[in-house]
Amino acid sequence: MQTQYIYLAKDASQSSHRDLMNTTGTNFFVQQAIDRAMENIGTRAIPVLIQTLENENLAARANAARALEKITGQSFGENPKHWQAWWDMLGLD
Repeated sequence: MQTQYIYLAKDASQSSHRDLMNTTGTNFFVQQAIDRAMENIGTRAIPVLIQTLENENLAARANAARALEKITGQSFGENPKHWQAWWDMLGLD
């Protein structure tokens, strides 16, 4: 099961990344696999991770914030407005 999430995360499409990060009801190990996969994708995952900070799933938000911090070295917690402002300032869409 974890392997399926990792393969899905490696897909280059943003819609696949969004679907993956919006997965609700996943167990701890699956969330960890998603987190690692999104980190491996790198900066391409940042817009999706920022969107995930607005997810109702607490684990998804926490994992997105952790992945953003690991990828960027920045620390804005789970605040999507701060992350989006930082991303917009960089202009890397």
